[in-house]
Parts: sequence; structure tokens; C-alpha cells
Amino acid sequence: MRKTWMGLGMFVVLAAATPALAEDAATRTIQDGVYTAEQADRGAELVGNACSLCHGNTLRGSPAGPSVMSGFFDKWGSKPLAELYTYISTEMPADNPGGMEPAEYADITARILSLAGAPEGSEELVPDEAVLANITIVDKAK
Repeated sequence: MRKTWMGLGMFVVLAAATPALAEDAATRTIQDGVYTAEQADRGAELVGNACSLCHGNTLRGSPAGPSVMSGFFDKWGSKPLAELYTYISTEMPADNPGGMEPAEYADITARILSLAGAPEGSEELVPDEAVLANITIVDKAK
């Protein structure tokens, strides 16, 4: 009987903690500092090498391609960061989709967040779609 009560007590504690943990993960946004300045700097270099021909160095477009930043929050706002990362890592660059390393796509994603005005943090953005699915893209003005 004692083991049953102990097991029931552990279950109650875990069950009570689980919603709080899930809520914390679900409420994390790009405004919580999800990338580092160094990572965004690496991303800027990658953008210059792989993206600027079509999108320009600041990703605001060029004669060869559209702006990534114009309407950014209209397109990506309220979506999980995993959707943006997945799109970039499977569709870009146009001449070699998916041809870069996952960490390089994370660096480019960090650069985009930087250009969108999201603050930097102390930990790098990881190229893990499960982790990125728990971060929501939101505008700081909202």
C-alpha cells in the first residue's frame, strides 16, 4: 500500500509540473533572445555568399529576387520558427536547395531574426526542428 501512495504522489507531482513546462516552451518567442550576435554575424557572411545575388546583402531584395524582409511578420508572424528554418533549409539557395550544412541554415535564420529586430541572446539557435517548433515568430511591436 505504501508503494501505491508513493507512486500516486509522484504521478501527481509530475502531472502538475507538465502543463507548466509545456506552457513555458509554447510561450517562447523570437523576442526572448534565441540566437547570438556572433551567430548572426556568421549568418551575414553566409547571406553575402549564398543569398545576396537574389535577395541583396540586407535581404531587402534585388533586381534578381524578392525581399525576404518586406512583409516578414505578415508572412511568418505567429508561426513556429521551425517553419521558417525548414523553408530556408529545403528551398534555398535556389540554385542548390538544401546544399548547405544545418548549422549554416541556423546562422542564416539568426541573421534574418537580427534584421527583423529580434534581440540577440546568450545561446545559439540550434538547427533542430523540434526545438525550433517551440519558438514562435512574433513582432516586438505586438
